[in-house]
Amino acid sequence: MDPDFINRFLEKNPLLKKKQSLLESIQPGTYCYHKGWGVGCIQSIHETDNRIQIAFENHQEPKSMDLAFGLQILQFLPENHLIVEVRKDVNAAQVLLRSQPTAWVIKALQNFPEHKASALELETILSQALSPFFKPDRFKRWWVSMQKILVKDPMICIPKHKNDVYTLREQPISREQELVEAFLSTPQPDKKIGIGRQLCQSNAQWDSIRESIPQLLTIITALANNSTLSLAQRLEACWIRNDFSHFLDAAAPEPEPTAQSILQTVQDAKKIAACAEKIPHCFQERFFNLLPKAYPHEWQSIALSLIKHGSISLIDTSLQFLWNHEGKALLQKTLCQWLQEQILSNPLIIWIIKHRKTPPYDSLVPPLLQVSFLTCIFQKIDQDALNVLPGRRLALAEEINKDTSLISDLLQHTNQAVAADLVHTLLHNHGLDDLKKRSLFARFIRVFPELQQLNRKNSGSSEEILFVSEASLEAAKKEYDELVTVKIPAVKQAIAEAREKGDLRENSEYKMAKQDQTVLLSRKSMLEKYIRNARVIQAQEVQTDQVNVGTKVTLKGGKVYHYTILGAWDSDPQKNILSYQTPFAQSMLGKTVGDKVTLPDGEIVSIQSIQRA
Repeated sequence: MDPDFINRFLEKNPLLKKKQSLLESIQPGTYCYHKGWGVGCIQSIHETDNRIQIAFENHQEPKSMDLAFGLQILQFLPENHLIVEVRKDVNAAQVLLRSQPTAWVIKALQNFPEHKASALELETILSQALSPFFKPDRFKRWWVSMQKILVKDPMICIPKHKNDVYTLREQPISREQELVEAFLSTPQPDKKIGIGRQLCQSNAQWDSIRESIPQLLTIITALANNSTLSLAQRLEACWIRNDFSHFLDAAAPEPEPTAQSILQTVQDAKKIAACAEKIPHCFQERFFNLLPKAYPHEWQSIALSLIKHGSISLIDTSLQFLWNHEGKALLQKTLCQWLQEQILSNPLIIWIIKHRKTPPYDSLVPPLLQVSFLTCIFQKIDQDALNVLPGRRLALAEEINKDTSLISDLLQHTNQAVAADLVHTLLHNHGLDDLKKRSLFARFIRVFPELQQLNRKNSGSSEEILFVSEASLEAAKKEYDELVTVKIPAVKQAIAEAREKGDLRENSEYKMAKQDQTVLLSRKSMLEKYIRNARVIQAQEVQTDQVNVGTKVTLKGGKVYHYTILGAWDSDPQKNILSYQTPFAQSMLGKTVGDKVTLPDGEIVSIQSIQRA
């Protein structure tokens, strides 16, 4: 910018004298950033009226701005700024983005004081810098995947807690060295064990931390001996200790306490199951291999107990373990007995549904695929509906609705009478909404078409027909379309964005979005039912020999009253328009001219005339 112009400008705006060095750097081609308008580039400077013209990337037309105002609200970017670097050579930036994406995170950190930035600061500057390559939603996905990659980058120290920052290191260190530092600096035993687990999963790279392993071994051995820790934590500490010990000396025996001696202190099957649920996946094989050693006579019954009461992942591991240890006959006998006694757990039922056609279990599951299995499913869903809070998702209900071939598979070896009983159970199930009932019932009909008649008999009692006006039906359809196409997708996106911000237990945005979603889905389900059962009142079909929906009724008592009886959603009391479902309208339906009617205030009047509305 011309020095004479700068002097004249500062004489008129003495409060901006501290901006002199900035004014000297501003010229056409200088990039700037505005919080609302994004990245812009100065096109020209008009010295006569002290204005600058800026082309913003998110706007088609350039914006003219007073220079003094611009100095206060714009961030002017130096030539070496990340945002400017990208725009000076877009092709080179794109090549680097593809070949070495972490380099952009390093470049971004170099733009911050002390090369440190919070996750939000880093995400913000990268989204601005890389906007030529990413739309906002695509950038979000890129950043989520990038955060997982950064964990392994030796130049970047990632945040260990929510309020920590990303830091660019002066010298690279390996991931294992970083874990050792975290292990030694963390006072909490559970976190030390968690970090030790991560080290065990990367033990192929332990040469860089060989000198630290004796110290780690001493600490983790103390944790294995700590009786205040849970059974699962002590076992995990033992296995981590063993890995450290074997790395230093492959022939070293397992020191005391051994994992077997720790596990043998517990004899209660429920406590063993609770422990198994807390064992991380990477150590579960070791846990199950330990069972026959710790419980040589009871290990099979313990494994069956884990199947009976465990989660889906624990069931899968327990079944696989028994299967591989010649337990196929025992599994088949026990599962059939549990089915006969109707004591299959929900996770076990879901496992059976998912694996009924998966080798090698396709030879184990078929004896269970009986009508009694479907009866058990419906009973479990009904029980869940009574025990779970309203609006909560029922996993078993979702699973049978998703598996489109399950019902036809289970009905192959039964008759129509049994299928009809099952349909009756289905239609009166409290855990299935109307749409799921209809969807599941359609699968019964594919096997037994005659059951369609049963649907007609039940339809009158299960769902009431609603008489509505055409205008109110169109309004309901419009509201439904807006829910499906706008509001529900918007709240789904809000949930996804809130979930990315961290701990869901303290995430108020996530909780509010989930509450909004529950309300919207409930309204959607209600509208679906209303629209499905709606019948438009046709004026030409309205009979006037008695009070019907769609009639205008004149009543005479102390004075004359006029009431119009319309559809379920058409009430307008100020205009004396009543829904036929209101108590007063119900009291008039079916009556003829001359009949007596009691008004809401208690006055007795007579029907003088009935006309079409």
